[in-house]
Order: sequence, then structure tokens, then C-alpha cells
Amino acid sequence: MNDMFTELNVNRNLRVIKFGGDFIPPKDSLRHLEQMVEECEDLYPGIDIWFKKKVMPDLREKNRVAFLVYNDFRPIGAAVLRKGDDTKLCSLRVLPEEQKKGLGHLLIALIANEVRNTASHVHFTAPSKLWFELEQFFKGYGFVNNGLAGVQYRLFDEELSCSADYKNIWSSVVNKLPSIIEN
Repeated sequence: MNDMFTELNVNRNLRVIKFGGDFIPPKDSLRHLEQMVEECEDLYPGIDIWFKKKVMPDLREKNRVAFLVYNDFRPIGAAVLRKGDDTKLCSLRVLPEEQKKGLGHLLIALIANEVRNTASHVHFTAPSKLWFELEQFFKGYGFVNNGLAGVQYRLFDEELSCSADYKNIWSSVVNKLPSIIEN
């Protein structure tokens, strides 16, 4: 199986595509990943430039990994992470109409599995409103709110810094795995 592009058929409707490494994925899938990320432009001004200048080169260099979830042929969720000892979850998105179906848990499980041999911590930044809306989800994996992030992306919404020890994330994934698989 090629390192850059892996497809996992979870059920007859759900597919997960992994990006990262040497293989160039099908253009449609790469375009869909880019669209899923760029649709958050309102939250992160300039995210389109970040995707082209940072994500694309880092996927080729194996410094980043991304996952794209399809329901049939429709992209419904995506995640992008920068790998390392202190892994950064750069983007995590599930379409609103697909939320509360376990896709966020599936993406976190895929991320945790991906960095299991390299990460000791995982961190991300999020708008304060989003953190408080999804606080229980993230706390369920051991993430804590560390206060204001050093970089503020929006003019009128505070960006929070959140982090978790990898061991806590992995332990939570293992505990939630039966329900992730069932969903």
C-alpha cells in the first residue's frame, strides 16, 4: 500500500482517504480536501494560502498528514495535522449535517493512530466559541484549554490554545473504539 494515499472502506457508503508521503492522490480527492479546508475561510482568513504554501508541500515531505471522509462521493469530514513530538491538529472539520454521527471520533482515532510512534503531545487552537460548543468532545480525549493562543486569527473572536498528552488521547481512543466502530 502506498504511503501518501490510503483508502479505507469503512462501510458501503463511508470512505476515508489518507494523504501524506510520496504518492499523489487523485486530483478530485485532493481538490475535495482543499475545499473542505478552505470553506473555513470565515474563521481563518488566508486559510487558502496556508493550504497551498504549507499543507501541500508538507504532505509531500511527510511532515503533515490529512484525512478526508466521504459518504458515497460527497466529502463530509476532514482533518489536517503537522506531525512531530508536539503534533499540531491544524484543521478538523465535519459538515454540520453530518455531526453527531461519530465522524469526529473517527478522525481523532485516525490522527492518534497516525502519530502513535512520534507524538508525546497534541495541540490545536480554536475560536473560544467553538471550544465551548465542543468542550465535552475535546475533554473526552484529555484536551484542556490553556488560555489565549499566541496567534489570534480573527479580529473579534478569541483564539484559545488547547492541548493533551498523547497517552490520554490514545487511552480515550481505545476506550471509545467499540462505539467508533459501531457507528
